[in-house]
Amino acid sequence: MDYFCFESVAQVEKPVLMDFHEREENIAFSIGRSLEEFRRCAKKNQKEMAACFDVSVGQYRKYEAGVDIPKTHAVARWSAITGAPMPLLLKYTDYAGFFPEEEMQCIAFFGYLSKASDRDFYAVLSLLTGKDQLLNYIAPHDEVLDGDLAVADVCADYYYRVSKNLEAMRQFHRMTKEEMSAILGVTCTTYNRYITRHDQISLSFLFYARAHAALRIKTSWADTGRTFYALVNRRRIHRISLLNEIFRHLNEEEKSGLMEMLHFFGERRAEVSRVRSALADKDIDFEGILAINGANITSAI
Repeated sequence: MDYFCFESVAQVEKPVLMDFHEREENIAFSIGRSLEEFRRCAKKNQKEMAACFDVSVGQYRKYEAGVDIPKTHAVARWSAITGAPMPLLLKYTDYAGFFPEEEMQCIAFFGYLSKASDRDFYAVLSLLTGKDQLLNYIAPHDEVLDGDLAVADVCADYYYRVSKNLEAMRQFHRMTKEEMSAILGVTCTTYNRYITRHDQISLSFLFYARAHAALRIKTSWADTGRTFYALVNRRRIHRISLLNEIFRHLNEEEKSGLMEMLHFFGERRAEVSRVRSALADKDIDFEGILAINGANITSAI
């Protein structure tokens, strides 16, 4: 089970009863602040962001204004398209402490980090850093991850997977449905509806925050999954970890410059793919051209 929590339960902390209302004062405004910050960081307009959530521009504006809170599946869809981690939207809320710090970073090139092939990513990083050895990290089965497949994962039985995750947690902790309901801050009737009528529910993103906090769910569990979305998460987390180690040795100006260049390449990834496809369709003997040019250079020397 991906993008809500996990496929296998291990080393789980004991769930705790929490005062959700105390933590959620003005939370809609806090989520809206994170959305606007990400939008500006990623240099997107509100129409593009609305498309990520599959809502109208008017509805998206309500999210940013703190008038409404997006649904969990819509946030998962936004995450799949942009490559950004779902907890990023909780950055300015009292739930932020329940998630890894690295998932609170607002990075313009999330999509590039999550979906670019190893060959593309490490070639660019090698070019920018001058470290050719980075090319040694290309995976044997390297591939570009298609964002449409990640969106398809989200749209396919999303709440069915959520319900299975909830029941797995409840059974692991040997809780009754009444106890599980109390932990999640809902009635037992509501909880039963969540797990039996998953095709008829649409949960607020607050439920995602509450469940992770009260049930002590770790977002890293999603990386154990086998779906396309899990691959996107794993790739993003690994590459952010690598970049953070590089950033640690740079001053702010140098860090900003490297991030700007990665964003530049990320924005042009689609253009590069189109040019590459066009060249691949042409009958160009690159090896022959290089051999001739190499011979000419040798003769000149």
